[in-house]
Amino acid sequence: MDEARLGEISVELKKEALGRGLNITAPTCGTSMVPIIRPRNKVVVTGCTTDKLKCGDIIVFQPAIGKNIVAGHRLIFKKRSAGRVIFYAKGDSQKRYDLPIQEEQVLGKVIKIKKKHFSILPDSFGGRLLNLIFLALSVSLVLPLALRFFGRFKAVLRKVQSF
Repeated sequence: MDEARLGEISVELKKEALGRGLNITAPTCGTSMVPIIRPRNKVVVTGCTTDKLKCGDIIVFQPAIGKNIVAGHRLIFKKRSAGRVIFYAKGDSQKRYDLPIQEEQVLGKVIKIKKKHFSILPDSFGGRLLNLIFLALSVSLVLPLALRFFGRFKAVLRKVQSF
């Protein structure tokens, strides 16, 4: 069996386990969530309904349906559009938001981050505080850029409307 097929089976097994309410423990390998989650940390993920997700939670999702990739990024905000909920997430160390995430792409949320000598529980008081701090930092890095862009956009619109 080739590696692509094994990756596909692995993602399907994770989705199935999380869908049944089981927790899975997985090693991490990227740097998008540094400093909270570093490569070779382990995360415990639980399946949950998307209405239970709160801004600041670290959600686990499949960035592209049909691809054998699973990512975990911080939920920045949710938006209801045409009767559906769209999620916007961002890695703590990234400058840009991920592409909008559909409900069916969300697999679960991180409930424990296992470091070498200690663990972080994101739903504990200290964990929620850390989540809020990183949520504020994520938004504060992006918001000034967005406001600057929209400020320039409004100025251009005013000039166009004045003709």
